[in-house]
Amino acid sequence: MGHQFLASVKIFLGELADHISEFEGYGRRALVVTGKSSATNGSLQDTLRILDKLGIEKKIFDRVKVNPPLESVSDCATEGIKFDADFLIAIGGGSAMDTAKAASVLIACKNTRVIAA
Repeated sequence: MGHQFLASVKIFLGELADHISEFEGYGRRALVVTGKSSATNGSLQDTLRILDKLGIEKKIFDRVKVNPPLESVSDCATEGIKFDADFLIAIGGGSAMDTAKAASVLIACKNTRVIAA
């Protein structure tokens, strides 16, 4: 029997505050997935400010690596499961998005074991 998992992705351009209503329907606990640069360029602070305004609890996973290895995805999923995240927010480029998408599958399955084929 096969399995199916839909990981829909929305990408916001421009001011994040213009999209605040988008965050309201996803849940009450967000895992924010990012690298270190979002803390210095202001994008992390912008996101946290919006989550605070909406009363959404958050946990930051800021250990994203370039071309994320399986261990990084597994670490992210472990954090999401421990935190009982309802949804993930990726801040940054492809590595943050790839990590968040892969970790979301593991979190949905409550599994952090990654097997490469």
